[in-house]
Amino acid sequence: MSQETENDGWIGSSMAVGIGAGFGMIIGLVLGVFMDNIGIGIALGLTFGAAIGAVAGIVFRPVLLNR
Repeated sequence: MSQETENDGWIGSSMAVGIGAGFGMIIGLVLGVFMDNIGIGIALGLTFGAAIGAVAGIVFRPVLLNR
């Protein structure tokens, strides 16, 4: 196990939020097409994506830090 510093935590969580937001954008575009309103779809997708990214960051952060 590597020594986790304050900076590593920030890097891991910001990466996770970015990845989550990326998935959220894709989900949002798909939702937007079905809802006939891409703006609302992207907003919902980003919201869910950030939440998913935060959870994924907690789960995968040890994996990311031990590369």
